[in-house]
Amino acid sequence: MLSPEFVTIVELFIVFFIPLLMIYLRIIPFEYQMQVIYALTIGVVFAMIAEGWTAEMMGFTTDNLLLSIVVYGLFTLVGVLILELLAKFTTRPVWYDWRKDKSLLYGFFPISVGQELIFRSYLIPVLFVFFDQVWLVILVNALLFASMHLIFKLPKTVFLTLFAGGAAFAGIYIVLPNIVLISLSHAALNFVIVHFGFLREEHRI
Repeated sequence: MLSPEFVTIVELFIVFFIPLLMIYLRIIPFEYQMQVIYALTIGVVFAMIAEGWTAEMMGFTTDNLLLSIVVYGLFTLVGVLILELLAKFTTRPVWYDWRKDKSLLYGFFPISVGQELIFRSYLIPVLFVFFDQVWLVILVNALLFASMHLIFKLPKTVFLTLFAGGAAFAGIYIVLPNIVLISLSHAALNFVIVHFGFLREEHRI
C-alpha cells in the first residue's frame, strides 16, 4: 500500500510541475494558462473535499477577522506602493487601457482565488507534513509560487518581487489564515502587476 507521504508527493508533482512544464514546452498553448489554473483549482478543491478537509481548514474562517482585515489591508497598500515605485524606477509604462480588457476586469478575482486555494489553502498544510520549521514552509511556498510565473521571461527584479510577495503571503496566511481576504489582496496586487506590464504578452516563453 502506498504511504500517505508518497501520495502527497505525487499530488504535488501533478499540481505544481506537470502543468508548468507543459506550458513551458508549449504542449499546452500559453493562451490557455488561465484555463489551466481553473482546472487545477477545481481538482485541488475536489481533492481536499475528498480527503475530508473542512471549510475552516481551507481558510474560510472569521477568526480574528478585524485584525486580519487590518493586516491584509496594510500589506496590500504597501505592496501597491512598492510595485508603483518599482514601475517608476524601471521606467515601465502602463502598457494598455485596462478598462477595455475583459480578462483583466472579470478574470482577476477568480484567478487570484484559484492561486490562493492552491498555494496557501492547500500547499501550506501539505508542506507542514514534510517540514517542521515555519521558515522552510514559507521558503518552499514562495519558491513554488514564483516559479509558476517562469512561463514568462521575467527580469530578476520581477522574479524576486514575486518571491518576496509569495513569502509575505505565506507568512501572513500561516498566522492569520483567511482565504477570502488573501484572495482580495492578491487580486488587487495582480491588477497592479498587469497594469504596469510586469507580466506582458511579449514576455511569454
